[in-house]
Amino acid sequence: MTTSVKFLCVSAAAALVAGFVSCQTTRTATPSDPVLAESATIFDSTVKGVLEHRCIHCHHDAAINGGLNFQDRASVFASGGKEAFIIPGKPRESKVWQAIFRPKSHPNTMPGDGWGLTQEQTKGFLKWIETGAYWPEGKAGKLKTRKYEIQLDDYL
Repeated sequence: MTTSVKFLCVSAAAALVAGFVSCQTTRTATPSDPVLAESATIFDSTVKGVLEHRCIHCHHDAAINGGLNFQDRASVFASGGKEAFIIPGKPRESKVWQAIFRPKSHPNTMPGDGWGLTQEQTKGFLKWIETGAYWPEGKAGKLKTRKYEIQLDDYL
């Protein structure tokens, strides 16, 4: 084998291994900016799960209640038009934050099941929006409808 053929074979093998390894991970690619990296971590650990278990049932492609669609990144940041639902870095101006931060007894508190979010979840959303509301593009940012869940132990 010539040197160039050996190099080509090794390069192809390395590319296959790299492709296989990268396909095995389900983690969202973390941005290089440390603040956005923190936001990405919060999205993965808190926000995505809450949206999938508690929000997307009423806010998705087929049922855009309140004009908000949590199906994917493009829908979330496009939903609000002039009055954006999420304003990265400005939680108190974001309609999503206003809806989840209201007292649980308020008729427009979200989620609208009367339970609201736990204190930990609310803090997670606040920090997520403060740090840039990172939401991955493409498949990694596409939310799935999950079983509607409330962990009662979190509220007791």
